[in-house]
This record gives sequence, structure tokens and C-alpha cells, in this order.
Amino acid sequence: MMEIEAPHVFMEVLWLHVIMGLAAAVAVALRFYARKLTKAKLQWDDWIIVAAVLFVWGDAVCTIVEYRPYIRRVPKAQLPIKEHTELMVVSFISIIFTVFAEVVTRFSVICLYYRLFSVKRWLHYSLIADGVISIIWLFIVIFASALGCKPIKANFDASVKGECLNNQTGFFVSELINMLLDIALIAMPIPIILKLKLPLRERVAIAGIFMTGGFTIITSVLRLVKGYNPDGDTSITGLSHLSIWTGLHLGFAVICACLPVFRVYIPRHGLISSKMRLLYTAVSGWVGRTSSHNKSTASLPKYMRNPAESSDKNSQEFRYVPQPKKKRPMFDEIPLTTTTSVEDHDIERSAV
Repeated sequence: MMEIEAPHVFMEVLWLHVIMGLAAAVAVALRFYARKLTKAKLQWDDWIIVAAVLFVWGDAVCTIVEYRPYIRRVPKAQLPIKEHTELMVVSFISIIFTVFAEVVTRFSVICLYYRLFSVKRWLHYSLIADGVISIIWLFIVIFASALGCKPIKANFDASVKGECLNNQTGFFVSELINMLLDIALIAMPIPIILKLKLPLRERVAIAGIFMTGGFTIITSVLRLVKGYNPDGDTSITGLSHLSIWTGLHLGFAVICACLPVFRVYIPRHGLISSKMRLLYTAVSGWVGRTSSHNKSTASLPKYMRNPAESSDKNSQEFRYVPQPKKKRPMFDEIPLTTTTSVEDHDIERSAV
């Protein structure tokens, strides 16, 4: 059965990784083009997501190389020792590309949220915590993969026999932690959005824009379910399920990280498109009000008081644009015929 399905499964894995890699690259290209259209300055999150795409393609190449023997209908156990050893090294490199792609994509979203919502102290520290835990998780997964066998050489040399840890248990624990980090990151801006002074339907729609990352949660769950096998199944079918869902997970993660920047591609005309553009700009008003220490709405710039009246230049991102400070009058500019209060010192001057 395996000999009949092996070439077919190989082609499925091949095309899946190529398609998702291209989709992720196109999403990043559209992100940069959106920045160019809006004349917005490129930020850290834009450059970080480029690195994520490179890691996604690195994982795709390694996966294709790993599956190359199956197209010849040769199981790994029957490969020459030299070729089997090479595949073990490629498999380890693939793990490195996978975890780096996941963490780097997450850092792009963290940087985006930090720019938009860091005025809230609790969110500021939550983003830092998510990033630190992600880095710790990355190093633990890499070291566990490299040092999982005794002697260590048995991880990378098929001719060396050794005792290895249960890979399935490690996979389950690491993927569960990774999924929880994604869930926490996606949920962070929701409390802020729900406090917007907008109708409930619009608040839910705005939250939906930021929760598009939920697709990555779905693929992460399916990857965990399809990839985890306590019996240690290493057949072509079991491995292909893990590879397919890994490719989908990494591709969707990059695409979803780019979606909040795609407001510029929404058509300007039509009732539905106008509503969508309004939802994309509504967050900026609340962020501005929060960061200005609860100033009255009347004191805010016009585009913050009414997002529908905002210009494209001012509302491409949910960023707080500070209100210009009022010039404080000098003493010699204060009329001597009136009683004037100086803001910072509460000094009164009266006419003599």
C-alpha cells in the first residue's frame, strides 16, 4: 500500500509547501506595496515578516528533500546509511526552520501590537512576556531535538545506535505551548477593542479583523491532532499529515500577520466597502484618547473624533498621532488689565 501511495503523497507535500510558500511571499509583497501606496514608513514588523517568509521557504525545501526517497518507493529504514544520515541532518535543519518561522512571525505581530496598543501598560508587559516565552520555547525545542539521544551523535548518524527520548511526547508538549502562545497573542487586543465607543456590531467586526490569526490556531490544532501519534508511527502517511499541516500552519501565520495592513486594498466605493474602511480606522480614535490621558473628545483632532471623516493619510494605521501642544504665553504677552492663571505655577497677576 505504501509503495503505491508514496509518489502521490510526495506530490501532495511538494505542491502544498510550494503553494503556501508562494502565498506567504505574495502577502508580504502586498504588505510592502500597501506601505508604498500610503507613503508610510517601513517599521520593524514589516522587516521581521520578510525573515519569516525566508524561514518558511527554508522549511519547505528541507521537507521536499526529506521526502525525496519516497518517490523512489524506498522507506528510510532501507536507505543506505550515508543517505539516511543526510536525511537525519536535513530533518533537524527543518525543525530549526519551522520553529524560527513560527517565532519570527509571532514577533512581527508583537511589534505591530506594540506600536498600536502599547499605551496600555498591561498589554505592554503582556507582549514582552509572550516574546520572552517564545524565545525560551525556541531554544528548548532546538536543544531537545539536538540532544534527544544518548550518545548525541545518534541524532545525526544512522550508523550509531543509541537511546532516544520519546519524540511524540516532546512534540505534543512543545506544540501545545506554541498554540497557547498564539492564542494569548491573538486575544490581547480584544479587551481594548471591546471598550471602543462604537455599536456592538462594529466592535465585533473590528475584533474580527485582529482575530484573523485564528486560522493559525485551527491549523495548529489540526497539526497537533494529525501529527501526534503515541505509537510512534513513522509511515509515509503519518509523516505526510504532519508535513502538510506544518506547511499550512506556517503559510497562514504569515498571511494573517499581514492582513491588518491591507486596508488600502478595500475599494473606496460601495456600502460594504465603506463600512469595512470605517472599521479599519475606528481603532485609532480610541488609541488616541487613551494615550492622551482621557482628554475630552472635543480636544482631539477631527479625524480622531469621527473616523469616517478621516483622510487616508491620517488613518492608514491605528496609530496615535499626538495633538500639537498649545504655546504657553510669555509674561510680557499677558494683558495687565485682567486676572490670568498660569497653568503650571498657578500664579495670578492683577492690574495695578
